[in-house]
This record gives sequence, structure tokens and C-alpha cells, in this order.
Amino acid sequence: MLNIRRVNKEDREDIISISTTIWEGDDYIPNIVDKWIDDREGEFTVAELNGQVVGFAKLTVLKPGDIWLEGIRVDKRYRGLGIGKEMTRYFIDKAKRMKAKSISLSTYIENHESIKIIEKNGFKKSVSFKIFYGNDNYQSTKKAKKYKKVDNFDDISYILDSNQMKLRKNYIAFDWTFIKLDKKLLEELINRGDVYVLKENNEVKSTLILSNKMSKANGLSLSYIDGEDYYEDGLKFAVNKFKSKGYVN
Repeated sequence: MLNIRRVNKEDREDIISISTTIWEGDDYIPNIVDKWIDDREGEFTVAELNGQVVGFAKLTVLKPGDIWLEGIRVDKRYRGLGIGKEMTRYFIDKAKRMKAKSISLSTYIENHESIKIIEKNGFKKSVSFKIFYGNDNYQSTKKAKKYKKVDNFDDISYILDSNQMKLRKNYIAFDWTFIKLDKKLLEELINRGDVYVLKENNEVKSTLILSNKMSKANGLSLSYIDGEDYYEDGLKFAVNKFKSKGYVN
């Protein structure tokens, strides 16, 4: 019999054991498992079959009314039994009891098994993103330009109504978590020191959102960049910030 329940610390070893077989051993779960176990606002659950942990999944509250589903994993030996489907349904029912306004998730475009479960539960694709990963080997011959932290919301409020955000349907990425950008979130990012501008003659030429919010693997997300003529400058700044903050392992 399948039993779905909240995780406890004794499940940690089983969770990591399952995750090491995912994505050729490159799953992010070991980096985030303790934080997820301690999250009392959301819920981290395991699925048990005859007392054996065979899967797990996470519900995260992004903000009141907005629910994010993530980390759905099933032991390879127990796939095809509908376990992922049952965990998804469990969280959908929970979100409804919480009177959530939205339930969202992301998945890799070639994760066909996951997409099939998602679509069967009534989810529809909202937007597609390409995610690019980088390391500290990036080199640029251009002289570094100075981006500065934003302290004035009005300098970058234009982002909210920009064509780029319309194309994104207002989503910005923090690792594999996608959140709709609004005034409140933008102000939070400014207060975190995650928004930077490049000015010339007191005019904003480029804006970056560079954040470790929701990070699952000790990284930084370049969640937003504009100023087409300054993309290389922005990338150079982001890589230097990545190094200086000690994110490089």
C-alpha cells in the first residue's frame, strides 16, 4: 500500500540514495535536502510502499496563494506504478485546501515522463526558457564596466512593463524556480542587493538581477539582463561577482 507523509530526518539517507540515481548522479537534491526538511511553511513528503521510501516531492510556498511544486523523484526500481502521479495529486489536493490561487512547476523539456503526468493533472505550459550554465573559465578581452547596486526603485521600475518581461509572461528564473516579477518582488531583490545598473551620463544603460535566491547548488542566477549593447559587460560583471562571493567550489 502506498503511503504519502511528511518527511522526517530519518528519511534523509533514503532521499539522497534515490537522488544519486537521477540525472546521472548530478541531482541537486543533496544540496537542498536539509533546508527542505526544515521548511515548515511548505511540505516535503516521501512516498512509502510497504514501508520502503520509493519517492519524494516538495511543495514550496512562494508567497501567499502561490504554490510551487518541485523535486518530484521516484526510485527507478518503482517507476511505472503511478507513484509520481499520486504525489502530484496529493499536493494538488493540499494546494486546494490551502485555497491557493496558482500551482506551478518547471521541468526539463525532454522529461517526457514528467510532462505526461503534469498534463494529465490539468497543467498547461505557460512559457519556455533556455537555461545556460557557466563556470569561472569565462574570459573577456573587454575592460570591465562598473555596475552598481540599485538603491532607487524608480531607476529600474521600467522593467515591470518592459517588452522583455511581456515575452517572459513576467516570469524570472531563480535556478529552476520561476516566479512572476511584481513590484513587491523587485523591491525585495533591491533590498537583498541583487539588482545592479550600469549608468552612463546618469542614464541607465543596462540592468541586471543577479541573485542566489532559491539557489539549489551554491550558484548565482542571472535572472534578468537588458541593454543589448551591454550584454558582454553584464556577463563579465556576473562572473566576477560569482568569483568574488566565493561561489566557485
